[in-house]
Amino acid sequence: MLAGELATNLAGRYVEFPVLPLVFREFIDLHAGTARTSRELFDDYLVLGGFPVLKYFGLERSPSIQYLQSVLDTVIVRDVIEHHQVRDVDLFRRLIRYCIGNIGRTFSARSVVRYLKSEGRAVSVDTVLNYLDLCIGAHLIARVPRRDVVGTSILRSDEKYYAVDHGLRTAMGFDNISDVEIVLENIVHTELRSRGYEVRVGWSGAEEVDFLARRGQEVLYVQVCYLLAGQETMDREFGVLESIPDNHPKLVLSLDPLSRGRSDIRHLNIIDFLLQDPL
Repeated sequence: MLAGELATNLAGRYVEFPVLPLVFREFIDLHAGTARTSRELFDDYLVLGGFPVLKYFGLERSPSIQYLQSVLDTVIVRDVIEHHQVRDVDLFRRLIRYCIGNIGRTFSARSVVRYLKSEGRAVSVDTVLNYLDLCIGAHLIARVPRRDVVGTSILRSDEKYYAVDHGLRTAMGFDNISDVEIVLENIVHTELRSRGYEVRVGWSGAEEVDFLARRGQEVLYVQVCYLLAGQETMDREFGVLESIPDNHPKLVLSLDPLSRGRSDIRHLNIIDFLLQDPL
């Protein structure tokens, strides 16, 4: 029985505690006995993700990736294909690959239909939405809707999806180092959720804010990038936050070693942010 079926079968006689894969500071605690520095462990985390069983493989890449592939195959086959009796297995696997390969990128069910059509597979929008829901129910991916940062409306189209654990990208053959920017965004998404935030993609005018995070009355806006390599990048990442007409905290995260905040907008190294006390 999957978590989403508890309400139907137990009729309220349960309490659910969502458990996410390890965030980076937990990953460091788990591998504290190694001689690796925090940056070296972050490089391991970037590639392998946060499944706790990786502890038993000593962070060696080959057995660790083999384990991740077995986890992915078990979830896809047992928790989705067999559990829901998915008939078109090839189509479902192509959809999963598309979603995992495009984490953090805004797309709609119609764009997935167009992609699958280019792959020679005809499929309806309803089928794509149904398969996406199956993946969410099996905790392969998480859906993040867009919200207008000025109003309260949820924008229904072009949502984002993130892998529940970014190590699943490695298991599918994607290169998390080459795709570092979207993987960093996935890591920050998991971190915010682990800290108890409700996470949305923000929308300010015509500009996208990577994350609009809410925890009770607390609101935090977050932009994520790899490096603030030049003035154009600085203007893009800080400019969208400067356009938001409220005084809630705003944060830019990157792998730059030095802080480059401006206009009361904080800038932090992503590793330093991940190692902060979450409270």
